[in-house]
Amino acid sequence: AIYYLEQISRIPRVSFSDGEVYTADYLGRLLRDFGYDTIFEEISFPDDTVLNFTQGYYLSHNIIATKKGASDLEVIIGTSYDSEDVNGSTGFEGATGVSVLLEIAERVKDMSFPFTLKFVLFGSGKNGEIGPTHYVSTRSQDELNNIMYFLDITSLGSGKNLYIYGNSGNKGFVRDELLALSKDLKIDLFTPEGNLEEGIPFGVWNDIGDHVAFKYSNVPFGKIEATSLESLDEMYGLPDDPTGEGVGIIEGSSNDNYDYVMNNFIDNVEKNLSNSVELVFNYLVREDRSIKIITQLSEENIDKISQIKYELYSGNKKLKEISLDETLITEFKDLDEGNYTVKVVCPKEIEFLKDIEEFDFNFEGDLNGKFVFVNDEIVTY
Repeated sequence: AIYYLEQISRIPRVSFSDGEVYTADYLGRLLRDFGYDTIFEEISFPDDTVLNFTQGYYLSHNIIATKKGASDLEVIIGTSYDSEDVNGSTGFEGATGVSVLLEIAERVKDMSFPFTLKFVLFGSGKNGEIGPTHYVSTRSQDELNNIMYFLDITSLGSGKNLYIYGNSGNKGFVRDELLALSKDLKIDLFTPEGNLEEGIPFGVWNDIGDHVAFKYSNVPFGKIEATSLESLDEMYGLPDDPTGEGVGIIEGSSNDNYDYVMNNFIDNVEKNLSNSVELVFNYLVREDRSIKIITQLSEENIDKISQIKYELYSGNKKLKEISLDETLITEFKDLDEGNYTVKVVCPKEIEFLKDIEEFDFNFEGDLNGKFVFVNDEIVTY
């Protein structure tokens, strides 16, 4: 990751510039060399487009590298690869997520997965999140429903601590599972405690970054970045000293370049990149066979949670029964290879957002993975 970071972060990659085009070509060739089916998705604007008060024709690209899995359900790992237009900056912080993505892509290139894995590098993400917004807006709702989760990895350089954010409610499972995994790996990973007075739940943070378009399309997501929440800007409530060293904001400043950050914060960079790679890699290659059921009820039935049960069958044999609790998440773990049926047992007067009585799933061969059933969408992961 450090090698890729140096290659990318020494070149300004401002949106729609030659530097962005050069970097896109470099990244695309790397991913193709790893063996991924890699395409360049064009993001173009007509001649009379005005961006940042300048009229002209604008062209950028999302780079999409795909490893086909045993199903069409998708896991997407993504980050922007461009840099901000600031004198002295070469977008070091913006290149950290790219470098981690590349190392993970290289590590897993010969592995098999029960889902289709996509690495997406977004163009013009620093310019109003154009790349990720284009990606989401050009997908159908069926395609978006097919995304198990989106993992955004970004700004992993100079920050003091590693943080994970996610959706509110039970779609925040990516954040929750990575927090649990970090304890197993003995990696320090934090999440915001939330602010009930301001209506901010535990583990949720600001709507800035590549994850936003996915979040508002109802896609479960996790966002990993390095920062410090010890000092926040009073007006915006955002970190104003991510390093914890009193130097202020680095990303997007004139100090956001390889020489400054590596000369002053190399220990943070090496720790954050190493820990991020290990977390994401181990999250992808988990070998548990389990099914997780996320239940969503209509509001008038939320007080009847304890009356809902899920029964697991193999053939006609009932293996286990679990009553729903206040987390609204049920999980059958440590399952053997084979076919299974889950039956929903509850009083008829309880209304789900969409009705379903049972559903089937299977684990075959050496494919290990986690399947998730989201009741309001009726999709099985």
